[in-house]
Amino acid sequence: MFKKAVMSSILLTSLFSSYIVNADTYQEVSCSTDSVFGQNGCKQCFDGWVKAKDSTVGGLSDDWINDTKLDKLMFEEIQTMPEMRGLNGATWTEDKVADKFWEYTTDLKALYDEKQKGYVLKPGGKVTWLKSTEGSSYVLTNNPVEKWQNVGLLVYSIASAPILESGEVSTEESTHKECVLFKSGDAPVVPIKEKPKELPKTWPEQFILLLILAMFLAFGILRFKRS
Repeated sequence: MFKKAVMSSILLTSLFSSYIVNADTYQEVSCSTDSVFGQNGCKQCFDGWVKAKDSTVGGLSDDWINDTKLDKLMFEEIQTMPEMRGLNGATWTEDKVADKFWEYTTDLKALYDEKQKGYVLKPGGKVTWLKSTEGSSYVLTNNPVEKWQNVGLLVYSIASAPILESGEVSTEESTHKECVLFKSGDAPVVPIKEKPKELPKTWPEQFILLLILAMFLAFGILRFKRS
């Protein structure tokens, strides 16, 4: 699950694990509110509000919580990193400060179990296992989408399996997928360039025109006298 690192959170539960969601950042909604949730296999769904062109989404992290009575096992190799999916022709890009967008935390690495060759979380335990690198964010670089239409879907998933009392790892591995849906906001206001106003002609230009006109008049009078 995901949350802003310094903000409050609420506890949500599921069949195999529970997750922390930042209540001040994203509001949980029913996955039936938009068909895009079902199309992407989302199990928990959130409203990410509106985003206009050049908006960013960053400062993200994910908590792993074990609310079962069994140890939970996570293998780093089978995890799928969160991703931002552009919708309706919109384009999101990763603005990475480091060479990678996501990184495993030191708190997760402290849970490594040599026997299981993976990370073990005890019943009732909680750990922030994944976070975006400092300064990294998703940027909405292209937004041709009309206001209030879907523009992006941020998808998180976490795979884990219970360790049975016999010590064997259950084959009932579960993948919990959570999605944050963003809507298109107002496009940035582009200032209209006004056509430069034509400046009044300066006196040298006016003087030259008068001089030319006077020459034509003098030439005309001279010809009239001769005739």
